[in-house]
Formats: sequence, structure tokens, C-alpha cells
Amino acid sequence: MSDEDKQALIEKLEERKRQLGLKPKKKKSMKKLGVKGKPKKPKVSKKLKTKEEREQEK
Repeated sequence: MSDEDKQALIEKLEERKRQLGLKPKKKKSMKKLGVKGKPKKPKVSKKLKTKEEREQEK
């Protein structure tokens, strides 16, 4: 291949890259992707023990 052919190919590829870069990507919905979110665990609030309660347990 001559240098001119290589240069022409490079320009073609760069032009194609530019055209592809302009297209906005479609966002797939979660249902289509088949991804189900993990069920959130309910937060359990811990009651802080006082010094007296800790001593009683011992």
C-alpha cells in the first residue's frame, strides 16, 4: 500500500468515527435489560444501651 492509500483510509476511518460520535445513545429501560433492583433491607434502629443496662447484662 502506498502512503496515499494509507492516508485515505485513515481519513475515512476518522470521518466514520466523527459520524458515529454524533449519534445520541438510546438508554435502555431497566425492564428491557432484565435488571431487577435488589429489595432494600428495612433499617433496624438500634436502641443505644445506657451504662446501667450494660452492667446489668454482665
